[in-house]
Amino acid sequence: MGKRDISINAWLKDKRRFADLFNGLVFDGEQVVKKEELVLMPTDTKMVLEHRDGVEKYRDVVMLWKGVTLAFLALENQDKINYQMPLRTMLYDALSYKEQANEMWNNLSEEEKKAVSPAEFVSQYRACDKLTPVITLVLYYGDKEEWNGPAHLYDMLELPDELKNFVPDYKINLVELEKIDNKKFVTDLQVMFGMLKYRKDKKSLARYIEKHREYFAKVDDATFDAGLSLLSFSGALAKKLEKLWESGQEEQLKEITEKKGEHDMCKAIEDMINDGVEAGKEIGRQEGEIIGAISAYKELDVPKENAVKRVIVKFKLTEDEAWDYVEKYWI
Repeated sequence: MGKRDISINAWLKDKRRFADLFNGLVFDGEQVVKKEELVLMPTDTKMVLEHRDGVEKYRDVVMLWKGVTLAFLALENQDKINYQMPLRTMLYDALSYKEQANEMWNNLSEEEKKAVSPAEFVSQYRACDKLTPVITLVLYYGDKEEWNGPAHLYDMLELPDELKNFVPDYKINLVELEKIDNKKFVTDLQVMFGMLKYRKDKKSLARYIEKHREYFAKVDDATFDAGLSLLSFSGALAKKLEKLWESGQEEQLKEITEKKGEHDMCKAIEDMINDGVEAGKEIGRQEGEIIGAISAYKELDVPKENAVKRVIVKFKLTEDEAWDYVEKYWI
């Protein structure tokens, strides 16, 4: 699990937000799920998938809902497209149901087990038993591209129409956060998810942050981390901290890393936007230097292969990057 997922998982474990999320996405904004009806499930007891290499894979967030009905509400957060998502989610849900069935049987007393029918004993499941439904939402917040992966098991199959009656489909509950109607939420999900619509346009993002300055100026640790993760700024923040460390700017480093409880997200986002602009300028300058060097090598009749080697050393590029530049500007 990446740092972005961890930050967002921690933020969505808040029961107010979790209830609001399901109310907005499953119940169209109607306040059906109440925070006091939710029980956070321990990650080491439910929904565990064990790989052949012995590594355990956990659900991202799971709550037991003791409301209108008893149900497990689960989240899978994705910042990248997973082309096996229907298989992954189907397996998680199936394992959850299997684990519930096992638990029901194991919780029976010896007397109850003696009273079951032969078929129930072989099944280790009684005819009267009922499982708790599992609702899994797949939240996609990737900023590089729209989801183009499968949303149904059928999308992954070479399946003739005449066989569809015999092969059951499995649909994931895919939610692309950038596209949702954020007005269906009543907590700060409304502001945070609304922000995603502007993250590809720095000027629009800056205006949105300014419009909601009252909220963004004072956020808690979890919201600060989740916000930067949703904007893909967590990596940029890490680079900034590394620069401060390397340049010995200890006071600024402490100001960012040691402040707890309340953060000015406006300033953090403005800084990241400005850093991005400066980084873009730097990339432009370096690219100009690379193009100039390639032109000079060509005029001096340096063999193309040798030019590539020089570009790699001079500009610290990979071989593929150097070849791309040389092939493009060797004119």
